[in-house]
Amino acid sequence: MNKIMTYVIALMIVLATLTPITSTVEAATTTLTSYQTKTAVYLRSTASYKGKQLILIPKQKGVTYVAKKGSWVQVRYANRTGYVNEQSLTRKVQKGVALKPTPYVTQRQVIVYSRVDAHKKQVFTLKKGTTVTVNEQLAGYYKIRYGNKTGWVALKDMKKSTIAAPKPIKKTPFLPKQQSIAYLKNYKSNTENRFLFTIKSEHGHQFVNSHLFQTTVPMDEYLFVIGGYDKSKLSSLMFVRSRYDKYPTGQAAGDEAVHAGLAGFFGEGTKETEALRKLYAQHKNFTKNEVIPITIGGQKGILLLWEKRIEFIFDYDGDLPIIRI
Repeated sequence: MNKIMTYVIALMIVLATLTPITSTVEAATTTLTSYQTKTAVYLRSTASYKGKQLILIPKQKGVTYVAKKGSWVQVRYANRTGYVNEQSLTRKVQKGVALKPTPYVTQRQVIVYSRVDAHKKQVFTLKKGTTVTVNEQLAGYYKIRYGNKTGWVALKDMKKSTIAAPKPIKKTPFLPKQQSIAYLKNYKSNTENRFLFTIKSEHGHQFVNSHLFQTTVPMDEYLFVIGGYDKSKLSSLMFVRSRYDKYPTGQAAGDEAVHAGLAGFFGEGTKETEALRKLYAQHKNFTKNEVIPITIGGQKGILLLWEKRIEFIFDYDGDLPIIRI
């Protein structure tokens, strides 16, 4: 038997593969090449010893690399740009240090640069107190990520965030499928001499039903409770209030089916089951169609109120439906 859902509703189920998120240190790929003079050397106007002497650079002074031309290196020193023969320079390559992605906060309004060498350009700015993610360090700069933007910010402008990571929400496990089935299948009415629930299987799926009246041939007209199981648990339970209201003589059995049926999610005697029963009592006479997000025992779900139907929905094998009405 197909699960009966006669909603005039746009329902979209998003099936997503959930991948655990782990904080790992990614390999740094950024390098910075720098130069230092071996001895005192003249900065020249052209890439030749015939070039004009612009300024004398002392021994072991750092110069900023600009470009290379043959055996000459164009560098910047003391706000002057010129050439030095590469034999007069020591070349040093710095590799960025990969960091575990960590939240940092800007200490003032900061400029975010595209890179950390002489060719760096301003790409955007951040206000004081902005939280970003830092994942690499190089030459006095942090590589940051802000939304879908990345860039480099001076270390002195940043401070590690002191906001503690949120504690994981402890989730109450659902009642295992076989225990839920056994509980409902063997639940005998306190008001009528019959078992209230029947378990059906179709195409590898299992369903639970309850009728307001016991008849020789089960009639859909009296079908009040309709529920569905996924691989591990009861994932949804619907109560057809229009039939409940139509047949007052079946309401005692209906009330009992609600009380027992909601225990199929978390078990009898649990605070989670009591929370579900309270939600049902609060909304059983609803007048407005609604999709209400709920969290019971840390488990996210939906309370769907639609055209005299009340349905509790949790994830189906890990996927929670997206419902719009």
